[in-house]
Amino acid sequence: MADLTSIFAVLTSQDEPWHYNPAVRAFGAVQGAASKAELVQQAAEALFHNFERQLSVDCDEYRADLKSLLREYNGWGARRNDVAHGYVTERRMPDYSKDDTPITSTYLLCPSHSASRKWPMGWEPVYQYSADEIDKLGVSFDELAGRVRSFAKRLEGWRLDMIGNNPL
Repeated sequence: MADLTSIFAVLTSQDEPWHYNPAVRAFGAVQGAASKAELVQQAAEALFHNFERQLSVDCDEYRADLKSLLREYNGWGARRNDVAHGYVTERRMPDYSKDDTPITSTYLLCPSHSASRKWPMGWEPVYQYSADEIDKLGVSFDELAGRVRSFAKRLEGWRLDMIGNNPL
């Protein structure tokens, strides 16, 4: 899954390398994708507010882009949890494409039985991911990580342009 640390670092760091920034170190201690996304949102709102108030800069484009990115990040977080907390189960079924209809096994990733909301009373799980579907999720996670990195670089360049010789 994508790492929001680079965005948080741009929002909270000054001139020091961001991995030494106390706020970024604290960000790394926070557990859970939704909590990290909320920290990024709050840091962004503070930075955008300061830029608008002190530098008379319009931040709407970056605000909208970040909102969209965080919505996507939170949505993919649920799929990441499916993979991380699911378990593999065997499904045995006849192969009707063959004359002797042998029993074949398919392995699928399903929710844990302790996740009641993902096992409705009819006992068909909410998801049953095949290996191909898990591979597609991995590709989507990588694409999201690329968009996060790209946004962080763009935000960093914009932030540095806005500050210039006018530190907040």
